[in-house]
Amino acid sequence: MWVPAKDRRPTTSSQRAGFLRMENGYAVYAVPSGSFTFVAATTG
Repeated sequence: MWVPAKDRRPTTSSQRAGFLRMENGYAVYAVPSGSFTFVAATTG
């Protein structure tokens, strides 16, 4: 799953989602099937 984020720190995810890497402005996670909620903090 690709979640827009500037870096990994402000992004929170489900305990079942495993962070893989940052790529081109996205935090990339490995997730099993199901429903997930991701929250990315913004500054402004």
